[in-house]
Amino acid sequence: METFAVRRTIRPLAGWATAIGAYFLLIGLIAESMTGFLTDNPTFVDLPGQAGFTALNTTQGYTATLSALLAVPVGAFTAVRLAEFAALETNRRLTLLAAQPIHRNRLLAAEATAAAGGAIALAATAALATWLGITTTGGNLRLTAALAGTCNTLPVAALCLGAAIFALGWAPRMTAALGALPAAGGFLLQTIAESTSAPAWVINLSPFAHLAPVPLAEVNWPATAIMSAIAVVLTVLGGYGYQHRDLRG
Repeated sequence: METFAVRRTIRPLAGWATAIGAYFLLIGLIAESMTGFLTDNPTFVDLPGQAGFTALNTTQGYTATLSALLAVPVGAFTAVRLAEFAALETNRRLTLLAAQPIHRNRLLAAEATAAAGGAIALAATAALATWLGITTTGGNLRLTAALAGTCNTLPVAALCLGAAIFALGWAPRMTAALGALPAAGGFLLQTIAESTSAPAWVINLSPFAHLAPVPLAEVNWPATAIMSAIAVVLTVLGGYGYQHRDLRG
């Protein structure tokens, strides 16, 4: 089961990693010129600052802001991988496998673990690409700082994975949409709420509101722990639902 899940993940992971790596390499290559431009034109720093993106005129602030955006594609990756697993049921390709003397949650755990491993790999790819781009152009950013920035988004990806597993257990046809909601919906909510000066409680509904700008600042460990705990609860509930429902065709 585990080998099958990993094998199914490798090819799409390679595609996602190539796209994300290319994007963050470009981000790294233009980092020095962009921070210089923003330093000379502070108006362009103030406007994003109203949406919660601060210190864009410094290498670490610029890296922290762009690293936060990584949560959207990585969260979408985990949601899509679980949606693909749900599609195996719809296409009746999982029926014979599920009929074997195998605990159904073992199938789910294999897919979820492969998706989580892929998310970590994508975060590492983005960090390496950013660091390589910045150092190539003479910038100053340690690889560990770049890794801290991208790995800081993994709790949001964990929320996406948990939401996708929950949907798989209770509403399998909505796995992709519900799984991507914490990242894509959360980012959109924060951007609109910050730009329109919405009440604090509205802003705090977004997971991005609780991500510290790493490596510009330290990780917000309490928020990380809470998001991780919510992801675990969603995963447990989703596993329970998946174990107790029929296969969907």
